[in-house]
Order: sequence, then C-alpha cells, then structure tokens
Amino acid sequence: IATSVGVPTTVSDTFTDTVSGTYKVTGSDAEKTGTWRTFTPWIAANTEEMATVLGGQDKVSTPTILVDDKPFAGNWQNPGELKKAVEAAAAAK
Repeated sequence: IATSVGVPTTVSDTFTDTVSGTYKVTGSDAEKTGTWRTFTPWIAANTEEMATVLGGQDKVSTPTILVDDKPFAGNWQNPGELKKAVEAAAAAK
C-alpha cells in the first residue's frame, strides 16, 4: 500500500523490521525478553500521548485527526472537507 502511493521501497521494507531485547512492563520492575516491531515503542508512546491530549483512551481511534489541536469534526472521507478545515485554521492564525 505504501509503495503504491510513493513511499520508496527502501523505506517500506523497514515497516516490518523487528528488534529483540529486554524491557520492563509499566508498573513492574521485572525485566522481560522479547521481540517486537521496530516502531512499536513509538506507536505506543504516541497513542498514550493522544489519549492524554484527548482526555482518555476511549477517545483515540484510527484515524484520529486534530486540526489546530482540536478533533476534526467533519468527515475526512468527503473530498476537500479536511483540506478546507486545515486551510481555515491556517487562515485564522
């Protein structure tokens, strides 16, 4: 999917890369060993941050779209609707 919209293969090939190592589960001092996708920690941290910004994990979904730090209330699937909201936010600055 990524390469069909212009992402270079050298980049998309890294999407499924894995790393192995040790980690600690939040709230525990016990160390565990495992293998995970390279970007998993980044995704988890950003999902947690979005839950904080939006006021709870139940507010985070895919896609979560913020325009000027506020949830986009329109329908992102309607052609031009998201673009119009971004342009309006930019014009208001």
